[in-house]
Amino acid sequence: MHAELAAAATFPPSLDERTQVFAGVRRLQDADELVRQFGDLIRPVIIDVTNDDTIAAAVEQVRATLKQTDRQVCAACNSARQVQSTQSTQPNDDGSYSA
Repeated sequence: MHAELAAAATFPPSLDERTQVFAGVRRLQDADELVRQFGDLIRPVIIDVTNDDTIAAAVEQVRATLKQTDRQVCAACNSARQVQSTQSTQPNDDGSYSA
């Protein structure tokens, strides 16, 4: 199971039709798996947190859905992370790279 799906799998079974969860995923296959597991309780949103275009599209998708269903956001959780290398991209004087 992918990390994105692992977090979703821990949702309490008490979710009902009053609850709407938007789940950010990077791949369509992960979105399909969430829908398979949780049905209408989850609305997958394709998003790559390193890509401004997908972020804007995800925000618009959530806004449109909330407007259509006359709901508001009551909580948000971001478990995505962006890992940055600690290795320099510039070579040292001798041509080597520092860690």
